[in-house]
Amino acid sequence: MDCTDDINFVSTFGLRCKGYMGWNCENLIFVGFTPKEQDYLIESCPYSCGLCGKVTRKLPEPTSYPTAVPTGIPTFNCVDDISFRNRFNQGCDAYNGIVCEGLSLLGGFSKDDVRYLLKKCPKTCNICIDR
Repeated sequence: MDCTDDINFVSTFGLRCKGYMGWNCENLIFVGFTPKEQDYLIESCPYSCGLCGKVTRKLPEPTSYPTAVPTGIPTFNCVDDISFRNRFNQGCDAYNGIVCEGLSLLGGFSKDDVRYLLKKCPKTCNICIDR
C-alpha cells in the first residue's frame, strides 16, 4: 500500500484525510460509515489512519439473507439511553438533526465525548444499521 494520503479525498462527513488522524479507521463502520465508505477512506488516507506498513483487511460485503453462522460484527438495539446526560447536562434529544460525528470539530467536544454520545444516542445520531 502506498503510504500517502489522497489530497483530493473528502469523506461523506466533509472531512479530509487529516480529520481522521488518531481515529481507528478500521472501526468507523461502528459510527455510521458504510463498509464501502470505510474501505474508501482506508485506501485514500493510509497515512492519516496510521496504517503505513500494516496489512489492512476489508470488511466483507453484507449478504441479502441471514447467515447460518454468526458474524463478527456485533448487533445492538437502536435505542437511545433515556438516562444519558453529557457534561453539559444535555440528553440525546439535544442532538436531533445534528451530525454527531462532527461535534469534535466544534469547540468543547473531545473525540471521547463524541464516541460516548454515539454509544448512548445511536438513534438520535442516526448511526443505526438498518436490517
